[in-house]
Amino acid sequence: MCYFAGLPTPPLILTAIRGDQYVDVVGVDAYEVTVSSLRTQLGAVVDYAQAHDKVAVFSETGDRAGDANSPIYWKNVVLPGIVEDPSGKARKIAWALTWINASWSKAYVAHGGSSQTVKQSFIDFKNSPNVIFGDEIPDMFSPLPEVVAVEENGHQMAPHIQLYPNPVEDKFTVQLFGFEKNAVILIYDALGRLSHRADGSTQPLTINSGIMNSGIYFLKASDSKKSMGKKLFVR
Repeated sequence: MCYFAGLPTPPLILTAIRGDQYVDVVGVDAYEVTVSSLRTQLGAVVDYAQAHDKVAVFSETGDRAGDANSPIYWKNVVLPGIVEDPSGKARKIAWALTWINASWSKAYVAHGGSSQTVKQSFIDFKNSPNVIFGDEIPDMFSPLPEVVAVEENGHQMAPHIQLYPNPVEDKFTVQLFGFEKNAVILIYDALGRLSHRADGSTQPLTINSGIMNSGIYFLKASDSKKSMGKKLFVR
Protein backbone atom coordinates (compact mmCIF):
# COMPACT_ATOMS: atom_id res chain seq x y z
CA MET A 1 0.00 0.00 0.00
CA CYS A 2 1.26 3.47 -0.79
CA TYR A 3 -0.09 7.00 -0.83
CA PHE A 4 1.32 10.49 -1.26
CA ALA A 5 0.68 12.78 1.68
CA GLY A 6 0.82 16.49 2.25
CA LEU A 7 0.23 17.56 -1.35
CA PRO A 8 -0.99 21.18 -1.30
CA THR A 9 -3.13 21.08 -4.47
CA PRO A 10 -4.93 18.25 -6.24
CA PRO A 11 -3.11 18.62 -9.62
CA LEU A 12 0.14 17.62 -7.96
CA ILE A 13 -1.39 14.27 -7.11
CA LEU A 14 -1.79 13.52 -10.79
CA THR A 15 1.86 14.26 -11.56
CA ALA A 16 3.50 12.88 -8.43
CA ILE A 17 2.35 9.27 -8.60
CA ARG A 18 4.44 6.88 -10.67
CA GLY A 19 4.61 3.14 -11.10
CA ASP A 20 1.21 1.46 -11.16
CA GLN A 21 2.81 -1.87 -10.31
CA TYR A 22 3.96 -0.50 -6.92
CA VAL A 23 0.89 1.49 -5.81
CA ASP A 24 -2.37 0.06 -4.48
CA VAL A 25 -3.91 3.06 -2.70
CA VAL A 26 -3.85 6.77 -3.52
CA GLY A 27 -4.98 9.46 -1.11
CA VAL A 28 -4.70 13.04 0.06
CA ASP A 29 -4.00 14.56 3.49
CA ALA A 30 -6.05 17.70 4.21
CA TYR A 31 -6.68 19.61 7.43
CA GLU A 32 -9.23 22.31 8.29
CA VAL A 33 -10.79 21.96 4.85
CA THR A 34 -14.00 23.58 3.71
CA VAL A 35 -16.80 21.59 2.12
CA SER A 36 -15.81 22.93 -1.30
CA SER A 37 -12.06 22.33 -0.99
CA LEU A 38 -12.62 18.83 0.39
CA ARG A 39 -14.76 17.85 -2.59
CA THR A 40 -12.20 19.29 -5.02
CA GLN A 41 -9.31 17.35 -3.50
CA LEU A 42 -11.18 14.07 -3.10
CA GLY A 43 -12.59 14.40 -6.61
CA ALA A 44 -9.07 14.61 -8.07
CA VAL A 45 -7.96 11.55 -6.09
CA VAL A 46 -11.01 9.53 -7.14
CA ASP A 47 -10.58 10.47 -10.81
CA TYR A 48 -6.97 9.30 -10.76
CA ALA A 49 -7.78 6.13 -8.82
CA GLN A 50 -10.52 5.09 -11.24
CA ALA A 51 -8.31 5.76 -14.27
CA HIS A 52 -5.56 3.53 -12.82
CA ASP A 53 -7.64 0.88 -10.98
CA LYS A 54 -6.51 2.03 -7.53
CA VAL A 55 -8.33 2.55 -4.23
CA ALA A 56 -8.99 6.21 -3.36
CA VAL A 57 -8.88 7.32 0.31
CA PHE A 58 -8.95 10.42 2.50
CA SER A 59 -5.62 9.47 4.03
CA GLU A 60 -5.33 12.01 6.87
CA THR A 61 -7.51 14.72 8.35
CA GLY A 62 -8.31 16.52 11.58
CA ASP A 63 -8.95 19.92 13.07
CA ARG A 64 -5.86 21.47 14.67
CA ALA A 65 -7.59 24.73 15.47
CA GLY A 66 -9.03 23.56 18.78
CA ASP A 67 -12.45 23.82 20.38
CA ALA A 68 -13.34 27.06 18.61
CA ASN A 69 -13.76 25.35 15.24
CA SER A 70 -14.02 21.68 16.10
CA PRO A 71 -17.80 21.70 16.64
CA ILE A 72 -18.41 22.40 12.96
CA TYR A 73 -15.56 20.41 11.42
CA TRP A 74 -16.65 16.78 11.61
CA LYS A 75 -20.41 17.08 11.57
CA ASN A 76 -20.80 20.15 9.35
CA VAL A 77 -17.76 19.96 7.04
CA VAL A 78 -16.31 16.46 6.64
CA LEU A 79 -19.62 14.58 6.70
CA PRO A 80 -21.62 16.70 4.23
CA GLY A 81 -18.48 17.34 2.17
CA ILE A 82 -18.36 13.62 1.41
CA VAL A 83 -21.94 12.40 1.69
CA GLU A 84 -23.68 15.30 -0.05
CA ASP A 85 -21.17 15.82 -2.87
CA PRO A 86 -23.42 16.42 -5.92
CA SER A 87 -20.84 14.85 -8.24
CA GLY A 88 -20.88 11.63 -6.19
CA LYS A 89 -17.09 11.42 -6.38
CA ALA A 90 -16.32 12.04 -2.70
CA ARG A 91 -18.52 9.09 -1.73
CA LYS A 92 -16.25 6.74 -3.65
CA ILE A 93 -13.36 6.90 -1.17
CA ALA A 94 -12.72 3.68 0.72
CA TRP A 95 -12.04 5.35 4.08
CA ALA A 96 -11.13 8.52 5.96
CA LEU A 97 -8.36 8.43 8.57
CA THR A 98 -8.31 10.79 11.55
CA TRP A 99 -4.93 11.92 12.77
CA ILE A 100 -3.56 11.52 16.30
CA ASN A 101 -4.32 12.97 19.69
CA ALA A 102 -1.05 12.97 21.65
CA SER A 103 0.46 14.76 24.63
CA TRP A 104 3.34 15.97 22.47
CA SER A 105 1.13 17.13 19.60
CA LYS A 106 -2.12 18.92 18.89
CA ALA A 107 -5.47 17.20 19.32
CA TYR A 108 -7.09 16.46 15.98
CA VAL A 109 -10.27 14.79 17.23
CA ALA A 110 -12.59 15.39 20.18
CA HIS A 111 -11.16 13.95 23.42
CA GLY A 112 -11.88 13.71 27.14
CA GLY A 113 -10.83 17.30 27.76
CA SER A 114 -12.95 18.77 24.95
CA SER A 115 -16.11 20.72 25.63
CA GLN A 116 -19.41 18.86 25.57
CA THR A 117 -20.32 20.69 22.36
CA VAL A 118 -17.19 19.39 20.63
CA LYS A 119 -17.74 15.87 21.93
CA GLN A 120 -21.37 15.83 20.82
CA SER A 121 -20.44 17.06 17.36
CA PHE A 122 -18.05 14.15 16.86
CA ILE A 123 -20.56 11.70 18.37
CA ASP A 124 -23.19 12.92 15.88
CA PHE A 125 -20.66 12.40 13.09
CA LYS A 126 -19.92 8.87 14.30
CA ASN A 127 -23.61 8.01 14.64
CA SER A 128 -24.47 9.06 11.10
CA PRO A 129 -25.90 6.13 9.09
CA ASN A 130 -23.27 7.00 6.47
CA VAL A 131 -20.35 6.44 8.86
CA ILE A 132 -18.92 3.14 10.08
CA PHE A 133 -15.81 2.85 12.23
CA GLY A 134 -13.17 0.16 11.84
CA ASP A 135 -14.31 -1.85 14.86
CA GLU A 136 -17.85 -2.03 13.43
CA ILE A 137 -16.95 -3.67 10.12
CA PRO A 138 -18.05 -7.32 9.90
CA ASP A 139 -15.37 -9.95 9.33
CA MET A 140 -15.41 -10.60 5.59
CA PHE A 141 -12.02 -12.32 5.57
CA SER A 142 -12.42 -15.31 7.87
CA PRO A 143 -9.75 -17.98 7.25
CA LEU A 144 -10.47 -19.94 4.09
CA PRO A 145 -9.98 -23.73 4.04
CA GLU A 146 -7.20 -25.14 1.92
CA VAL A 147 -8.34 -25.47 -1.68
CA VAL A 148 -7.87 -28.97 -3.15
CA ALA A 149 -7.98 -29.85 -6.84
CA VAL A 150 -11.12 -31.72 -7.89
CA GLU A 151 -12.03 -33.99 -10.80
CA GLU A 152 -14.09 -32.33 -13.50
CA ASN A 153 -14.74 -33.89 -16.93
CA GLY A 154 -11.89 -36.34 -16.35
CA HIS A 155 -9.36 -33.63 -15.47
CA GLN A 156 -7.93 -32.40 -12.19
CA MET A 157 -8.96 -28.78 -11.79
CA ALA A 158 -8.24 -26.39 -8.95
CA PRO A 159 -11.48 -24.67 -7.89
CA HIS A 160 -11.59 -21.06 -9.01
CA ILE A 161 -13.88 -18.11 -9.66
CA GLN A 162 -14.07 -16.58 -13.11
CA LEU A 163 -15.53 -13.13 -13.79
CA TYR A 164 -16.75 -12.05 -17.21
CA PRO A 165 -17.39 -8.29 -17.36
CA ASN A 166 -19.78 -6.72 -19.83
CA PRO A 167 -19.21 -2.97 -19.45
CA VAL A 168 -21.44 -2.14 -22.42
CA GLU A 169 -24.52 -3.49 -20.61
CA ASP A 170 -23.30 -2.69 -17.06
CA LYS A 171 -23.31 -6.38 -16.14
CA PHE A 172 -20.85 -9.04 -15.10
CA THR A 173 -21.12 -12.81 -14.92
CA VAL A 174 -19.73 -15.01 -12.14
CA GLN A 175 -18.80 -18.60 -13.00
CA LEU A 176 -17.65 -21.11 -10.38
CA PHE A 177 -15.40 -24.02 -11.35
CA GLY A 178 -14.78 -27.04 -9.14
CA PHE A 179 -17.52 -26.24 -6.61
CA GLU A 180 -20.36 -28.43 -5.38
CA LYS A 181 -23.92 -27.79 -6.53
CA ASN A 182 -24.81 -26.33 -3.13
CA ALA A 183 -22.30 -23.51 -3.57
CA VAL A 184 -23.21 -20.07 -2.23
CA ILE A 185 -22.02 -16.76 -3.65
CA LEU A 186 -21.89 -13.72 -1.36
CA ILE A 187 -20.86 -10.22 -2.47
CA TYR A 188 -20.00 -7.60 0.17
CA ASP A 189 -19.36 -3.90 -0.30
CA ALA A 190 -16.38 -2.07 1.22
CA LEU A 191 -18.28 -1.54 4.50
CA GLY A 192 -18.91 -5.25 4.91
CA ARG A 193 -22.58 -5.04 3.97
CA LEU A 194 -24.06 -7.92 1.98
CA SER A 195 -24.87 -6.70 -1.53
CA HIS A 196 -25.86 -9.94 -3.32
CA ARG A 197 -26.47 -13.57 -2.40
CA ALA A 198 -27.04 -16.54 -4.67
CA ASP A 199 -27.53 -20.16 -3.54
CA GLY A 200 -26.79 -23.28 -5.56
CA SER A 201 -24.80 -21.24 -8.04
CA THR A 202 -22.89 -23.76 -10.14
CA GLN A 203 -24.37 -22.20 -13.27
CA PRO A 204 -23.18 -18.77 -14.51
CA LEU A 205 -24.68 -15.94 -12.48
CA THR A 206 -25.20 -12.58 -14.20
CA ILE A 207 -25.39 -9.49 -11.98
CA ASN A 208 -26.47 -5.99 -12.97
CA SER A 209 -23.54 -3.80 -11.88
CA GLY A 210 -25.43 -0.71 -13.04
CA ILE A 211 -27.40 -0.69 -9.79
CA MET A 212 -24.26 -1.07 -7.65
CA ASN A 213 -22.37 1.94 -6.29
CA SER A 214 -18.85 2.44 -7.63
CA GLY A 215 -16.14 0.97 -5.44
CA ILE A 216 -14.41 -2.17 -4.23
CA TYR A 217 -16.45 -5.32 -3.49
CA PHE A 218 -15.47 -8.72 -2.10
CA LEU A 219 -16.95 -11.87 -3.61
CA LYS A 220 -16.89 -15.05 -1.52
CA ALA A 221 -17.87 -18.46 -2.90
CA SER A 222 -18.34 -21.43 -0.55
CA ASP A 223 -19.56 -25.00 -0.53
CA SER A 224 -19.46 -27.69 2.19
CA LYS A 225 -15.70 -28.21 1.78
CA LYS A 226 -14.09 -24.94 0.73
CA SER A 227 -14.34 -21.17 0.34
CA MET A 228 -12.63 -18.77 -2.01
CA GLY A 229 -12.58 -14.99 -2.30
CA LYS A 230 -12.13 -12.52 -5.14
CA LYS A 231 -12.09 -8.73 -5.35
CA LEU A 232 -14.47 -6.82 -7.61
CA PHE A 233 -14.08 -3.24 -8.82
CA VAL A 234 -17.24 -1.52 -10.01
CA ARG A 235 -16.77 1.78 -11.85
